[in-house]
Amino acid sequence: MNLHHWTAGLHHDSSELYVSNPLPKLDEIVTIRLRAPLNAPIDRVFVRSTPDGEGHFDRMEIVDQDSVSAYWSVKIKVTNPFYNYRFKIITTEGAYTLNQLGVFRSEVPDWHDFKLIANFNAPEWLEDRVFYQIFPDRFHDGDSANNVPLGGWEQWGFKAQPRAWGEPPMKWEDGASMDFFGGDLQGIHQKIDYLRDLGVNALYLTPIFTSKSNHRYNIEDFYNVDPHVGGNDALVNLREALHEADIRLVLDVTPNHTGDLHPWFMEGRKDANALSADFYTFYERPDDYEAWLGVRSLPKLNYASEKLREVMYRAEDSVLRHWLKAPYKIDGWRLDVMNMTARQGSHQFSHKIMRGIRRAVKAENPQAYLLGENFFDGSPYLQGDEMDATMNYSGFNLPTWRWLIGYENGADWRPEIADNVLLPSESYADQLNQF
Repeated sequence: MNLHHWTAGLHHDSSELYVSNPLPKLDEIVTIRLRAPLNAPIDRVFVRSTPDGEGHFDRMEIVDQDSVSAYWSVKIKVTNPFYNYRFKIITTEGAYTLNQLGVFRSEVPDWHDFKLIANFNAPEWLEDRVFYQIFPDRFHDGDSANNVPLGGWEQWGFKAQPRAWGEPPMKWEDGASMDFFGGDLQGIHQKIDYLRDLGVNALYLTPIFTSKSNHRYNIEDFYNVDPHVGGNDALVNLREALHEADIRLVLDVTPNHTGDLHPWFMEGRKDANALSADFYTFYERPDDYEAWLGVRSLPKLNYASEKLREVMYRAEDSVLRHWLKAPYKIDGWRLDVMNMTARQGSHQFSHKIMRGIRRAVKAENPQAYLLGENFFDGSPYLQGDEMDATMNYSGFNLPTWRWLIGYENGADWRPEIADNVLLPSESYADQLNQF
């Protein structure tokens, strides 16, 4: 589009400046506005939508203007749970279409229409929250009595190693993520005033459940907080103190996989008739099984199993519902590698499982936050019936790395795909806008 052409002045977005209620109820009347240059050769403007699959046009009228712009407006009824719309602008030059990607003289696909999602119950408390992400082992050691002892266990040929606070973390090849600094929930508890002074009023903790690594993404027990970060009672105490300080708490969980020392996996590995045998995909017991990205310590969960769905989210005391209940009452979940969960070959259950997870979590607490990790385009999971939000890697930090230092994520493992030339500023802005 020619930036000097009058169409460059057309603008609509989903903020309250242009949509009277960006989160409407079904059948609610919503006012839609469009800004256009005052001297544009516009004859008439329509909001084009597709309620129940049929093309529909609502005519807009000018309701306000200033020295440079005219503001067009119309009231529409949001008749479908997912209501997409774009603008058809009739001018002396012909008809233009405005959607999320910009202005076109041609017709365009519906995928990039503006969208309204009716009855979307995003947690209201999110609006004024500043999150602080904590990797518990590295934040603050509040109780040295629960620290990992030297050689406390051994796996993959490495022994657990405590580290003095301030020492550099060990490289993977030297420590295999078993170097521990002693950070714990008690340490977070002791730093609540510090967090409040920073302006923090929401915490997101990386996994705290029983595991033998410092990152704890290889969980061995979804129902117990690792004793080396304080145990279950420490979580109760922390949650109560955070509540008093008006700080929300979101925990991290791995619905895609467990650790290889999880009892579900260990039982299923040795016995094809075990209750958890179909929680995983065994090609040939005991050692040929599906693992996340081939990492043998992270066997992948198989959601073809109805029993697994029950224990992870459906049942009253399922994993995801358990920690939302008293005495823990956490405020939500961050789902690790959500975009890979329940996806395996011909078994593509991802959206079905995420819809089920949402129903279960919101039934337990309608104000619980559901944040899914997605390395790419999270849009398919953000249509109102799955996640409240997804991690925005491709919309911020990945292009920022490329723009600042020419670093491409994933190229450490696949150097042949690397683009080490700095991302041009125009391209950086384009990626931010698109995502």
